[in-house]
Amino acid sequence: MTIAPELEGSLALIARLAGLGIAPSIGHSGATLEQAQAAFAAGGRTTTHLFNAMSGVDHRAPGLAVAALADDEVYAELIADGFHVHPSLWPLITRTKPANRLVLVSDALPLAGMGDGRTRVGGLDVDVRGGKATLLGTDTLAGSTIALDAAVRNLVREGTSLPRAVAAASSNPAALLGAGDRGRIEVGRLGHLVVLDDALRVQRVIRGETWVDPG
Repeated sequence: MTIAPELEGSLALIARLAGLGIAPSIGHSGATLEQAQAAFAAGGRTTTHLFNAMSGVDHRAPGLAVAALADDEVYAELIADGFHVHPSLWPLITRTKPANRLVLVSDALPLAGMGDGRTRVGGLDVDVRGGKATLLGTDTLAGSTIALDAAVRNLVREGTSLPRAVAAASSNPAALLGAGDRGRIEVGRLGHLVVLDDALRVQRVIRGETWVDPG
């Protein structure tokens, strides 16, 4: 559940959710550094798409993004499509966060994978050009159009090691959510596997005991 910690009652809600085993995510927020730190101290575990829709990096007024990057226990969620966060900032994230605290998220719209064009999503007109989805007639991002395999490829292309990029799309999010039955290839865990080729493109998927071939 995403919470803006500057809102009244938010810290109590964060603590309540954490106590119930729900992972509170801090985001869609203009929180100050101190408000964000208080949210993480209350039980906030992650950030809703780092840098997007949150107070950022200001050398005199640091905000939520700085609090998330500076706390080694906090997960940082990254939309690695090249539009939401410029690739030049990805090394800043990977060098700051421990390897087990980076989580790739897609923030994908229902039209993901359908190519360029115009459509309506949630009552809003959305224009997709070159994979970039914006509200029609504006530069405002409406979400992404990538899947997580593309995010893994993008991270690796920009210099992140393959094991770290794969962990950000598998074991790390599973750990964040407390899903101990998946996320790693180990005896006793669910056999949900994705087979990639040398170009890191999906070839086959197995869900449990069933193989799914593309097409």
